[in-house]
This record gives sequence, structure tokens and C-alpha cells, in this order.
Amino acid sequence: MHNKATTDSSISVACTLIPIQGYNLLLPNQCIAEILIRSEIKNASSLHSWCIGEVNWFEEMLPIVLFERLETPTKLTPGKKNIIVAVQFPINNSEDIRFGIVANHTPQVIRANNQTMDREINPKKTHDYALSYISINGKSALIPDLHRIATLLQKHSRKTA
Repeated sequence: MHNKATTDSSISVACTLIPIQGYNLLLPNQCIAEILIRSEIKNASSLHSWCIGEVNWFEEMLPIVLFERLETPTKLTPGKKNIIVAVQFPINNSEDIRFGIVANHTPQVIRANNQTMDREINPKKTHDYALSYISINGKSALIPDLHRIATLLQKHSRKTA
């Protein structure tokens, strides 16, 4: 079941649709710092299966999140060379957190507005780290809770520091 968005159709937001296992993630482009193609993930000792390693990004080690493992541990393992979406998310007035999300295929830039987007009332699949479920240009997607992921990464980095 879908519910039409009630926003003005003249307002649109540039977004990126990120294909992952079983889902598409939809993020506003203002949160996307870069899309890294064929990036090698360096294994890092991690207390959690969802943080699968790091990528060197502009002399900063960027933690890599496998979104599919945030909710439930899976046997899903990324390949040697991956597409990483580098996300930069403000966590307060003076600090941003940066992390990468593994994509299964090349992300797609799209415009989101009430002409291209419907809200899914009863999605077929749900995820604990989703804020909302939508259908955009005929594709099901979820809007991830970046604040919750950022908080989780902060807690994780404090424990390993």
C-alpha cells in the first residue's frame, strides 16, 4: 500500500539510490562525500560484524559499515574490490562523522519529489535502522537512520580506542 507524499511537486531533492543486498538505500546527496569505485577494504579488528574494516580516504581511515549486518549477523561478505559510498553526517554543531557503506552495484543519482516518490505504508521487508520506506521511480527503498548509525559508530570507536 502506498501513500502519496504531500510535499509541493516543485520541490525536489537530489538523492543517491544505493543498491545493497535485499534493499535500496536512499540518501540525500548532501550526505554523500564521494563514491569510491574498486576500493580495497583493509580488515580491522572489530567487536561487531557490521563494521567490516576500513578504507584509506584522504589520509583518514574510514570505517566501513555493511548495512545488511546492522540488524542481523549474516554470512554476506564483500569482495576484494568494492563500491564504497563515503557518507559524511553531522552529529552536532561542530562535528561530523564519516563512514562508508558497501554498495552491491553502482549507485544511481535521482531527483526525489512527490511526483517520483510514494511512501510505503506496509513494506515487504523491514529493517531496524530504517527511518522510512518509500517507492521511488518504481523501486522500493528505505531511508536509513544515519543518526543511529553514527551513534553506533561513535560508541564502537570509544570502545576500541
